[in-house]
Formats: sequence, C-alpha cells, structure tokens
Amino acid sequence: MKKSIVASLFLFSLAFSSFACTLKSFVGHIDYYGNVPFAEPCLVTDKGEILRMAVSEKAKFTMEDIKALQGRRIKLTGKQDKDNKGVHQIKDGTLTIKKYKVLD
Repeated sequence: MKKSIVASLFLFSLAFSSFACTLKSFVGHIDYYGNVPFAEPCLVTDKGEILRMAVSEKAKFTMEDIKALQGRRIKLTGKQDKDNKGVHQIKDGTLTIKKYKVLD
C-alpha cells in the first residue's frame, strides 16, 4: 500500500513537471513567409529559428494583436510543436502563444 502511494506520487510529479516544462520562450521579430494571399506570420528568433505563430484559445489577445507588433523586438512564450501543419514548411514548427512581451 505504501509503495503504491509513493509510486503514484512519483508518477504524478513526473507528469506535472513534464507538463510545466513544455512552455518555452523565444525572443525575435515577426516576418511573413509565403506569397499573398497565403503569407503566414512567423517569429524569427535571435538564434535564427523560424516558428509559425498561433494564439492559444485561452489567451486574452488575438493574432491581430501579435501581428501589430511587426517591426518590434518581442518575447513570446508558449508551446512549440515541431510538426508542420500549415500551408508552408516552416523549419522549426509552430509556437502556440500563451503570453507575449514587447522588448523595445
């Protein structure tokens, strides 16, 4: 009984820690990839990563708010999905944005 409780707590903490670690932050600027009308807004990071952007359903802002920051240096925090599920093959996948901060 005691071992099963300890094992359950261990598994719960392991699952929670892996969930908490899924959020990543990226710093960079917005650029568009593709041709009109299929251009997609992407984050180009200071490290050279390129990420398609999507806004979390629970966010208190919209993609229009994010697109309005084009030309500014920003920090986006969210979940990175390395699968390419869009019109264009973006090399580092999709970032589902949970929060953002303008740096300049």
